[in-house]
Amino acid sequence: MTTVLVALFSKINFWNAPDWFMKELAALGPDIKVTASSGKKDFIEKIKTADTLLCWKADYEELKDSNIKKIVFCQAGIPDGFENRSQRFEVITFPGMNAESVSEWAVALAFALFKGLHFLIRSRKELWKTKENMIPDMLRGKSALVLGLGHVGKKTAQKLSCLGMSVNATARRGEKPEYVEKLFSPEKLYEALPEADLVISALPLNPSTRHSLGEAEFAAMKKGAYFINISRGDVVVEKALISAIRSGRLRGAALDVFQREPLDPGSELFGIENLILTPHMAGSYDAYWSDLLIFLERILN
Repeated sequence: MTTVLVALFSKINFWNAPDWFMKELAALGPDIKVTASSGKKDFIEKIKTADTLLCWKADYEELKDSNIKKIVFCQAGIPDGFENRSQRFEVITFPGMNAESVSEWAVALAFALFKGLHFLIRSRKELWKTKENMIPDMLRGKSALVLGLGHVGKKTAQKLSCLGMSVNATARRGEKPEYVEKLFSPEKLYEALPEADLVISALPLNPSTRHSLGEAEFAAMKKGAYFINISRGDVVVEKALISAIRSGRLRGAALDVFQREPLDPGSELFGIENLILTPHMAGSYDAYWSDLLIFLERILN
């Protein structure tokens, strides 16, 4: 018998496990017993009897003396800060699960930046006045640089290539996909940055990438380029990005992830006109819970 504790609770309604998901999870097999936690108070009690945990985040100290043997992070990677000390737990993630959604979001942000849609949305009653000073860009014929060729990076690069962009990328290993024209190692980043009209970060967060896009990297980008981050907030030094936009080095940027989430109401980012902000939702999509159920069926049976 596998006893599964579902601790998929959040302040965001979408990320709370729906009732139908719980019922279908329990119906995956006769040897699966499912229980749910709605918050910290009952979570501590329920991990004493469950052997498998489904969650967004986990704290080793809370779990070390529990009955939990398997932790399933219902997302693409292991959340920042989790340490599996002495390999105490079997840890499972779903790499690439939301890659389509995130890559679509990246392309949507690219279109918004190049077409100036954020300026039009804000102007509303002054649309025709705003139009007087706008010259929308074409993606076709421009050059993009995708930083990181994991699941999200590959799908993003492929979509941009289909739109007529010349796509380069950085990656630590692996062969160059046919839709990428030039593949650079991270050590060759400064050779790649000046060529790109659009730079998109799809980097994982680890010691080598944390704060890896700072003052020197933004200074190396082509003047007038656009920047998009759909990876992790701590990959970017936000102060350096703000400076690059305000100095005119970058024509604009779009961020779906931040160093601190949610953003403080007084954040300097809110005051930058040519910066698009979305609240870390690139990975949200309508079929998420159905897809998660398919993944879980494979590992619980």
